Amino acid sequence: MLLGFNYHSHENCNECNIYKCKPYYIRGDTGPIGLTGDTGPTGVAGPIGLTGVTGPTGITGPIGLTGVTGPTGVTGPIGLTGVTGPTGITGPIGLTGVTGPTGITGPIGLTGVTGPTGITGPIGLTGVTGPTGITGPIGLTGVTGPTGITGPIGLTGVTGPTGITGPIGLTGVTGPTGITGPIGLTGVTGPTGVTGPIGITGVTGPTGVTGPIGLTGVTGLTGITGVTGPTGEAFVPQYFNAAGIGGNQVVATNEDVIFDLSSPASTSGFTFTPVSSNIVVNVSGVYRIDYALSLRSETGGGTINSAFAVTINGAAQPLSFFGEEYVTFPDTDRSQFNGFTIVSIPAGGIVTIRNFSATINLLAGTGVDNQAINRSAIIIQRVG
Repeated sequence: MLLGFNYHSHENCNECNIYKCKPYYIRGDTGPIGLTGDTGPTGVAGPIGLTGVTGPTGITGPIGLTGVTGPTGVTGPIGLTGVTGPTGITGPIGLTGVTGPTGITGPIGLTGVTGPTGITGPIGLTGVTGPTGITGPIGLTGVTGPTGITGPIGLTGVTGPTGITGPIGLTGVTGPTGITGPIGLTGVTGPTGVTGPIGITGVTGPTGVTGPIGLTGVTGLTGITGVTGPTGEAFVPQYFNAAGIGGNQVVATNEDVIFDLSSPASTSGFTFTPVSSNIVVNVSGVYRIDYALSLRSETGGGTINSAFAVTINGAAQPLSFFGEEYVTFPDTDRSQFNGFTIVSIPAGGIVTIRNFSATINLLAGTGVDNQAINRSAIIIQRVG
């Protein structure tokens, strides 16, 4: 609280001019703290102080945990091939392996006829003679051996012509015969002289021209002809033909086709009774069988359902099934179809043509331009 105020004019007050007199206030209670003023501008940085003394090294901290391994980096390009190092020293030769046992000697083949000797090629040029080697030093002269035993007296030579008789000389005094001395020992053989150095090998002469090829040797003898094998069975053709001529035949399910007669040209390899269905094959072999059937509607203007096949001893042959089907078939029409197969048949085998359809079939051989035709026919031929 302001307790007092002494105010006067200061413009002409000497005291105020001298002593800088100011208004006089009575100090009251401290007022509240005023608002903080704006921060003044940063002062100019002072100079950097001197570097302090380095403190002692701190204790090493514990080793941190190993970090997670980073992904493998991309493989860099293959470097250039280094210079090949010098060849290593060759190792010592290994011990020779144990020689294996000698194999059994095969039989000696027949000696072929010796061919004539080929013409001798021309002699090659003589190589250049090498220089003469240096002569070795002469060996020491051996000790002279004692005189050898006197050899036997040679044959008396032819007597020469008598010379002119000279004057008779004075007779000399006959000296005593000396004693023959003993034969001396054979002297020691002197040492063999030092062998001189081997002379330089002469230059190898050029290879001689190759001689012409010798004549071809005589062809060897033809080998012995092998034993002739047994004669195989001769193939004898067999064939058979039969037919059901004219008329009609009703063929029920699982019944066989009847043939009226066979061709006189058929061979004896078959047995057949006319107006029957069985054909007996007397010679085993491979046969081709062809058959043909002429059908008409059994009811007249009805349907045809047919399925026929060859049987051998009652067994249907799978590759021989043939047939036809008509929903509406005029009574005046005829339909013919063919079947065939190749099959092996044993001797005594029975061949038939059988109806395997579920319905009755009518084979018709009449009513075709007033002619009697084959309602059924079969040909059997041996092919192997």
